[in-house]
Order: sequence, then structure tokens, then C-alpha cells
Amino acid sequence: MGEKQDLPSSEEEFDAAAIGNIIKKVKKIFVKYWPYLLVIIPIFITLFIRAHTIDLAIADDWSTSAVYNFYRGNIDSQLRQQNKNLPEENLKKTIDEQFSIFLKENKDQIKEQIKTTSNQMKNFYQYESGGHSYTYMGDIDSYYWLRQAKNIVEKGYICDVIENRVCYDTYTVAPNKVRLPKSIHPYSIYYTYKAIKPFKQDFTLMQAQLIVPTIYTVITAVLVFILVLRIKGILAALVSSVLLSVSPIFLSRSLGSDTDVYNILFPVLIVFFTCISFVSEGWKKKIIFSAISGILIGAYSFAWIGWWYLFDFIIIAILADYFFYIAKSSYQSRKFDFKRIFKNEKTKDVMAILLPFIIVSFISLSMISGFGEINAAYKNPLGFTKAKIAANINLWPNVLTTVAEFNEASIPEIIGHVWGKGFFFLALLGIVVLLYKKFKNMVKNWFVALPSIAIIYYLATPRGANLELFSYI
Repeated sequence: MGEKQDLPSSEEEFDAAAIGNIIKKVKKIFVKYWPYLLVIIPIFITLFIRAHTIDLAIADDWSTSAVYNFYRGNIDSQLRQQNKNLPEENLKKTIDEQFSIFLKENKDQIKEQIKTTSNQMKNFYQYESGGHSYTYMGDIDSYYWLRQAKNIVEKGYICDVIENRVCYDTYTVAPNKVRLPKSIHPYSIYYTYKAIKPFKQDFTLMQAQLIVPTIYTVITAVLVFILVLRIKGILAALVSSVLLSVSPIFLSRSLGSDTDVYNILFPVLIVFFTCISFVSEGWKKKIIFSAISGILIGAYSFAWIGWWYLFDFIIIAILADYFFYIAKSSYQSRKFDFKRIFKNEKTKDVMAILLPFIIVSFISLSMISGFGEINAAYKNPLGFTKAKIAANINLWPNVLTTVAEFNEASIPEIIGHVWGKGFFFLALLGIVVLLYKKFKNMVKNWFVALPSIAIIYYLATPRGANLELFSYI
């Protein structure tokens, strides 16, 4: 007789079935949401680039260059003395050969010198706190915000002094004092400091200040990825979020701890929820997301006085899209029927987006920045040119002349900030493609598309970029 085989118990069968169901559910979720996992790429790139600033990794490159130049200079001077009649081309080749031999023969010594020089450079730009070294802030404005954050830690408010319930800054135009408006930035520094301090006792307020822009940049990259993913797909989402993370002008304006990062974060947040309200089905969802955009407008006013740029732009964009739709539908039907337009679903959708956005924006502005701030929405666009005036007879010395924002940038300089004419051309080309929505529409209307592409290519060339501003526009 054969041996009796063990049969699987009902519990084992149940466990196998349960595990199989879990695997199926996980697989289903992964298949549905795997594109969102790609957001790890722009997050990693953002953290990697900004970690170099916090850790001063660039000092390793500086020290390597300094050590190499020192020894190469010694070899250069010796060979020139020994071979005064040797042609320059041959001399350079000999120097390169001798330097390569020197590097191989003194590998360990040079490596140690590079490390020592790097540490000396880092020590110059860093300070000690506990057992760690932290990097100093590199710009004037960062210390302005650091002082306010320090006031919150020590006093509970950003003011240097409070007189008659008015908050004053006593340093900027000392010995005089000026009213100090509230801003989100010192509070961001303070709460980042409070969140990390319990886990790292020697963590400093200045170090928290360096981390704040990185946190907001990661959030911005994630939002851009999700927004573009919903609108244009995986490739567009990945490219746009990565390009934003490594943009030279964005990096140069946000590697310190000034408020420039909010001029990317809040516009992205507001445009994000505005776009979601456009693509959402049902008027309730449109109202909710539009209202969130309105709340963010109020929050944006807490970060920057130029919040009205985006507020006005969104209103103009919504109305332009609506009137374009009316003109198109009227042209197709060959008649203008006001009653039909008024009852149209497009009109209802626009009202569901526009009205909550304006109403909630005004409410949030009143609550956060004061009722008078609402006036900026229509007054400031008419008087924005005054902000460009750096000459101020009431200040001596006049520090406004050193503020980069007051220096007008030419069109070639703007093109240079976006990686040159190649990327600038692609950016303008992307606008044209978006207008046609699909490539086949461009092919169908080639007689308009081709001249458009030719014009934007000309505008990206040095000759086109040097046109007068009015002609360029």
C-alpha cells in the first residue's frame, strides 16, 4: 500500500485564496496608479541639487581645481624656463603629459591635499553648532527674514518692537523705524525649526531657513507633475517637473532663503486647482475647487504683494476662453442668440468657476491681508511701473539700486535664463501645439501652422530677440 498523502486543510486553502486576492488588488492598484510613482524622479533631482548647497559639495570641485592649478602652474613655469624656444603647442602637450605623470605618482598626496583644502573652504562658509557644521546664508535678504523668525522664537511675534499696537522694523532704516508687514516666510522658518529641533538638538534656525525652500520646491515639483499628468500624459509630466526643478533662474532665486520660492509655489497651487475645476464634472466640484483657488489667492497675498498678477490673469483667461467659445458658436450657427447662450452649459460652468473664485478670493484677502488689499486687484495693474523706480530721494544710502528685481531684463537676457534660444523656441512651439490640441489639426491647418512656427523661430534667433519690445510683442 502506498503512503497516505497529506491533503491541504481548509485553512491553508483560505490563506492561499486570501493572498491571491491581495496580490490581485495590489496589482490592480499598481496598474492604475503607477504613473504617479514616477514623481519620485523630480523629487530625487530636486533634493540632490539642493543638497549640494546645504552640504557645500561644490567646495570639493573648488579644492580640486585649486590643487590641480597649483601643481600644473609649477610644472608650467619649470618647463618654460627649461624650454624657452619650444613652440607653444608642443609646450602645452608636454605640460599635459608631465602633469598626468605627476598625478599618477602622487595620487594619495594630492587626494589628501584636496580633502584638506575642501575642508578649509567649507569652514570659511560654515559655522559650528553642537557637533555639526552648518552653512551660512549667502544673501542679505535671508538675514532679514532670519531676524523675523528669531523674533518669533524669542518673543512670539516678528516685530522688533510694538508701539501702540503697531509692528515695527527698527533695523532696515535705523535709527528710524518702519512698519513691518506680516509675511508667511518667517513663520515657515519657525515651524520648520520647531518640527525638526526635537529630533536634532543642535539644529539651528538658520539651517531651518535653508531647508524651507527645498520643502516648497518638492511640493511644487509634485504639483506640476500631477497637473500635467492629468492634462497631457506621463512624458509631459515628467519633463515639465524635471525642467522646473533644474531651471537655472528658479534655482538661482530659491537656493537661498528669500521669498522667491512662493512666486512659484502659489501660482502652481492656484493654477492647479483652477485647472482641476475646469476639468471636473458637475458644478459642485467646480465650485469647491474654484473656492480653494480663491483661498489660495488670499494666502498668496500673505507671501507677496504682487498676488494680483495671478488673480487678474485667471479672470482674464476664464473670460477670454468664454468669449472665444461664444464667438465660435455664434459663427458656426450664423446667429447670436443671447437667451440660448445664457442657458448654455458653458455659461453655467463659467459662472460656477468665476463667481466662487472672485467671492472667496475677496473674503480670504479681507481676512488675511485686510479689506483694503482688494483694491490692489484693479489699482496696481495701472500703477505697476512705479515699482521699477529704484531712485529714491528718501533713502541714503539708496540700497534699492542694488536690488536685482529693479533691473530691467532685455529679451536676449530672458532667453538666456531659459537655457538659450533652443529651449525658448521649443517653449513657444509648445504654445502653438497646445492651441491646435492635436498634431493632425496642425497638419490640417498647415497654411497657418507653418508661418506660426517660422515666426516663433525668428523670435528666438539673436536678430529677432534684438527687436524693439513693441515690435517683438
